[in-house]
Amino acid sequence: MDLLLHPADDQGRGRPDRRGRLSTVGHRQAFRAFARAAKRAGIRFMLIGGTFRDVAVRAASTRDIDIVLIDQKDLAPELMAAAGFARVPRAPYVWRYDAEGRTVDLEIAAVASSMEPAGPFSVAFQHAETAVVEGIEVAVPRIEDFVILKLLAAAADRRRRARDLADVQAALEAFAGRAGTEGETMLTKEEAHRFAEHWVAAWNAHDLDRIMSHYEAEVELISPVAAQLVNAPEGRVAGKINLRAYFQKGLAAFPELHFELRDVMWGVKSIVLYYANQRGTHTGEYMELSPRGKVVRVVANYSG
Repeated sequence: MDLLLHPADDQGRGRPDRRGRLSTVGHRQAFRAFARAAKRAGIRFMLIGGTFRDVAVRAASTRDIDIVLIDQKDLAPELMAAAGFARVPRAPYVWRYDAEGRTVDLEIAAVASSMEPAGPFSVAFQHAETAVVEGIEVAVPRIEDFVILKLLAAAADRRRRARDLADVQAALEAFAGRAGTEGETMLTKEEAHRFAEHWVAAWNAHDLDRIMSHYEAEVELISPVAAQLVNAPEGRVAGKINLRAYFQKGLAAFPELHFELRDVMWGVKSIVLYYANQRGTHTGEYMELSPRGKVVRVVANYSG
């Protein structure tokens, strides 16, 4: 069982350490050993997953340390051995560290490019920020990209779905101000659910005018389905007129389309709708709202 080093606050949630210290016993030593070796070797990486959540969103134990490698597919065995790591048998992207009798796994969760932001991890690295973790400066995702990556993880693995969606809600609450501007207040539960219910009802009625009433004129949508339906390689649809045409094609292509709302998460002028369609495919849509409560940006993620 993992041990949490930092106490919870009065609401029962762990507060991230202001100095960027990791919570789980053994992770501190393992992270420092890897990060220092990577810095010396000029290896770029980005911290993600539960480790990022631990230092940025809420302190909580995590089983391993997740990283994204930048511009390379693996780590040199001699480099890792010198840092105290050994490759885990039958797990080529996992390295194990012995922290005074406690083993800690470091996992290469993904490989990203710094030159071609064609995938979600590469895009996240393009937008990455810098944070000090255990006294070492490292790249970390923006909270917006952390939310998107967590939605992708939730869609890909049903066993982790509840945990990933809980992380999304915690991130939206912890970084509420990032989604709005000064003077704006966080969406209430009632407002978020009312928006979600109206949005789903409009889609289930196949009423294009009602659907479009939720979007601003300058809206931008990012979706892998858009890449297929409107021949947009980057999956981007910009502007309400183009979005309407895209939605019209979708309704025509899937006359049986029906959504079932499964969960709603909200922050300051941002909302995440998690729903299933008539085929059982799960979708998580991260939406940023204008001061008028209309969608100005949406990123759609699918389970398959």
